Amino acid sequence: MNNEKLINNKVRLLRLIDIAPEKQIAGRIKLQKIVFLVQQYAKARNKKTFTYEFDYYTYGPFDKNVGIDATYLAKETSFIIENEPVGNEYPWTYSSELEDSTREKLPDYESLFGIEEEELKEIVEKLAKKDYQTLELTATIVFVVNKNICENSKEIVKKKMNVLKPHLMEKYDGAWALAESYFKKN
Repeated sequence: MNNEKLINNKVRLLRLIDIAPEKQIAGRIKLQKIVFLVQQYAKARNKKTFTYEFDYYTYGPFDKNVGIDATYLAKETSFIIENEPVGNEYPWTYSSELEDSTREKLPDYESLFGIEEEELKEIVEKLAKKDYQTLELTATIVFVVNKNICENSKEIVKKKMNVLKPHLMEKYDGAWALAESYFKKN
């Protein structure tokens, strides 16, 4: 990956976190899935987007560079990663406290994503409100359809998900409905 891609991914990630509702991106899995789904949404519309190269892992689509970039941003900017206890868990929570002067220096959403700020905000808010398991299943559905691993048919994909994610099948109908706007267009 060349330097321009790395820089653009970091700036896009910073912008995505900045537009998200405060402390709504709780957990590394959730961050991975939101980035993946925003990337797929933009690609489906032939828009600029992240250049991460996701592969399939235990919790669905994953690119280690998302985590590396998040850690870098936490060290170098006002991008914040908190590790606060929630019950017996200690999930990472991502948020941004950018100064207006810093925010103004960053490229706008349109130039980074090819999507208007309000549209991106609506997408990120919608995804951030979902629990990580729904996002895991949704991202996995989008991954197998967009990679042509299986046909774009609700019933065929359901059979595939029953093999890959049997523990999440109670969330299938909602995840499928959410996934439909992230499929690449033919």
